[in-house]
Amino acid sequence: MKWNFQTGLAFGQISGWALMALLLVNILLPYWFRKRIDGVAFLKRMRLHFWIGYTLPALIFVHLWIPMVARVLRPEDKWGLYLATAGYGVLILQAIIGSFLRKATGRNYNALLRVHFYVLMIALPLILSHVFLNHR
Repeated sequence: MKWNFQTGLAFGQISGWALMALLLVNILLPYWFRKRIDGVAFLKRMRLHFWIGYTLPALIFVHLWIPMVARVLRPEDKWGLYLATAGYGVLILQAIIGSFLRKATGRNYNALLRVHFYVLMIALPLILSHVFLNHR
């Protein structure tokens, strides 16, 4: 499919907001799953959180690729794109930490959980700044 300016712009906007919604759901899932469910282990309840966490970087790559192919980017978008690139890297780091967190136990688990949360607190301002600077 050949992407033109209008379809690339529309895809970027729609996919961006869908990714923000998916990110928000993924942030909230661990808090929703904290409550015990009759006999279901915590890691089993967290499967959806893991799946979304590993899928988000791939979906973000599609979100960034289509507007680039369609040449939707403007010179004044560069700072928002720099922030988005940094946020993308931090989310990949977040997924890597999450994969270690799945296997961690005891003190390692608590320490990694804190790191996982703090990395999210680094990613969110980068992503929200990108949205603020590059929305149209």
